Amino acid sequence: MRRREGGFSLLEVMVAFIILSVSIGVLMQAFGGGVSLLSNAARQGQVVSLARSQLARVGGEWPFQPGVHSGKWQAYRWRVELQPYFPEGVEQSLQRTALLKITVTVHWSERGRERAYTLSTLRLVPAW
Repeated sequence: MRRREGGFSLLEVMVAFIILSVSIGVLMQAFGGGVSLLSNAARQGQVVSLARSQLARVGGEWPFQPGVHSGKWQAYRWRVELQPYFPEGVEQSLQRTALLKITVTVHWSERGRERAYTLSTLRLVPAW
């Protein structure tokens, strides 16, 4: 009578290694995607903060006059455009105040692609 020894066959060990390698690959890809999303969120936070800080300079450092201001901060380039805004149906000569459209655009390069974020608002200012 022959006794059967306990243990795994070579085929069972190979299947286990294949399952392990596939699951590790999936986990690494998920982890890499999470890191990428975290990096993108941090960059987006910097971009929004930069755009809002440039918007805050209007009326302080820069007068409420039509024009363009631009500059660079770290890897970002920004541009602030101030232009009059005239809503339809409003008589211009009767206005004591004016609307100024302020557009802030931040540009940067990411993975060889040019990216941009634009923030626009209207401000009520004394008429020119």
